[in-house]
Amino acid sequence: MGGNMENVRRIVIACMDFRLNAYLNENYNDGKTLFFRNAGGHVKGLEAGLSKMLKSGNISSIVVIVHDGSEKRHVKGCAAMGAIKEDIEGRRECNREFETEVVSFFKDRKFGSISEIEEYNRKVQEEALGNLVKSLNIPQVEIEAKLVHTCDVYSDDGKQREKVMVEGEPSSERYKDGVYYIQSGNRLGDVELAQTLGIRSLTKKM
Repeated sequence: MGGNMENVRRIVIACMDFRLNAYLNENYNDGKTLFFRNAGGHVKGLEAGLSKMLKSGNISSIVVIVHDGSEKRHVKGCAAMGAIKEDIEGRRECNREFETEVVSFFKDRKFGSISEIEEYNRKVQEEALGNLVKSLNIPQVEIEAKLVHTCDVYSDDGKQREKVMVEGEPSSERYKDGVYYIQSGNRLGDVELAQTLGIRSLTKKM
């Protein structure tokens, strides 16, 4: 894991989307926060790393941050949730790891829009996190799940950018603008999904 782990007091699990980078830097990146990022901000598959940090006794809060878009303001939502919607509708087949750990939680429900999936994602991750903390019997840890409106935290300048991502371990380091981040260890399912969304691996930082 990147950064000084001894100083970590908070964990943030967030979507890989680069449009969240400035928001995370400004509101959470204080040198005492460890970030896990993946496709959609999902908890499943992160249990080992989260449990290790929670058992240290240093963590006081965990925040899950997912995001949505706005049709009215022409802002695209979470691409991972879009992939889930296409999978449910039979228009896409996600890789097995992502299918098992993420898509499976959405299969038995009907959604009328992508925004409904994005809101349900917040609920799914909040419940998963709550179950993990409960299983470890650590009641003093505060849990929060937030649905961030992308249009409120990111202003599109209209420039065309190549979609690139950095892969690596959870970290407390600050984010660069315009880069997707997958910080979940050896999670190939998230990387493979990102690649199908046209996001190229720029470098691997472990």
